[in-house]
Amino acid sequence: MENHNIVLKWNKQELVFNLQSTQTLSELKSLIYEQTHILPDRQKLMGLKLKTPGTITNTTTIDEINLASKIMLMGTPEESIAELNASKPVQPDLSEGQEEEQQDTTWIEDPDTIPLEKREEVRIKLERRINTYQGKIFNEPRPGKKLLVLDIDYTLFDHRSAAETGAELMRPYLHEFLTTVYEHYDIGIWSATSMKWIESKMKLLGIEGISQGRTTNTTFNYKIVFYMDSGAMISVYTKEFGLQDVKPLPVIWEKYPTLYSDKNTIMFDDVSRNFLLNPLNGLKIRPFKRAHFTRATDRELFSLTQYLMMIAQHDDFSKLDHRRWEQMLERQQFIERRKPK
Repeated sequence: MENHNIVLKWNKQELVFNLQSTQTLSELKSLIYEQTHILPDRQKLMGLKLKTPGTITNTTTIDEINLASKIMLMGTPEESIAELNASKPVQPDLSEGQEEEQQDTTWIEDPDTIPLEKREEVRIKLERRINTYQGKIFNEPRPGKKLLVLDIDYTLFDHRSAAETGAELMRPYLHEFLTTVYEHYDIGIWSATSMKWIESKMKLLGIEGISQGRTTNTTFNYKIVFYMDSGAMISVYTKEFGLQDVKPLPVIWEKYPTLYSDKNTIMFDDVSRNFLLNPLNGLKIRPFKRAHFTRATDRELFSLTQYLMMIAQHDDFSKLDHRRWEQMLERQQFIERRKPK
């Protein structure tokens, strides 16, 4: 009888279960419970597919499952639910004849029915990041300033092309851009790589030297408040994109609650999925690739400098439709997002 290894991703862990081909999904869920303490009826196996068209049930055998597909486990351990329930305020007794609508927010049958940021498993991951993650802080935030969060790869730097110096791969107007916007914005770097690579690239581009005053160049003047790496990201599942690691801005907002919020923060990234949890504060920048061929014509940072200066006095960035930033520049007037009907 053939044995199969089933690999599940859960909370950035890989769980491996070895089952025989005749065992069932119900038996797999029991093993999952033993390892994670997530009750079987609270387990959601995203990406679970059959080899042939059909309906998956608890009696589906392992041999019928397509094990080549990526499977993500969603659900909350019982002890975590108990802790959350214990922290909730006691609700007053209902008067006779009234019934309270019960809703178990720790388990959602269809996770696409409510916004990502309101899902229980997402909230738990966020709380964990907020409580445990430590980035690298280089300079103190300045009260009254907005916050600009920047990606690195393909946003500030062509990390794929070959060159002898960092200057050849640096996006045009980078230091001019940072110097100009620094008047109104604190600047943070958030890359989906390790801290080691962030530091290496910041040195290569000359950003670290200018930010920390270790350069004789007096033309450019700005400071970077922090670096954040992939450790601050969390994984979420959506029907459209599947399993994705994203950059949740609340990790920053909770660290500096009196300084930054959704009203004064904007993030630039060439991958829009990175701000799935905070789409109202993200601006998708055109990727800077093939630097040797595009450097002479790339004016993205030049134009975005003007945009950031234009919106610097706006009192709520989350109301602006950053997808239409070029139209705003052309018209010299703000365009707000349409409210969903």
